Amino acid sequence: MALVLIQGVVNSLEGAYSEEAILKARAEKDTYMRDDPVSPFNLEKHPVIFSPLIYFKPKEGWVFESRLEVYAEPEAVTILDTKGRERKGRRKRRERKGKGRGQSS
Repeated sequence: MALVLIQGVVNSLEGAYSEEAILKARAEKDTYMRDDPVSPFNLEKHPVIFSPLIYFKPKEGWVFESRLEVYAEPEAVTILDTKGRERKGRRKRRERKGKGRGQSS
């Protein structure tokens, strides 16, 4: 399962869920991936054809509140790509999970 945070779509759990905003953000992401010169699917740089992403239907029950904390010193991490190759990275922040809709304190 992947978690994608869309900045600006959900700012708080108090009535901020907007299926229209989520669908708009998804369409913009597909356009970027297909057309932007810096996209990883840029055919001039990579021989990969972009197929539109497949999404689950937005559901308000999957909305949760979260907060990102920035590390004072980025942490070194090893990241595995989709082919299992290792690359080095720096973790600069972490997610502090809050509660989702319908959950008790």
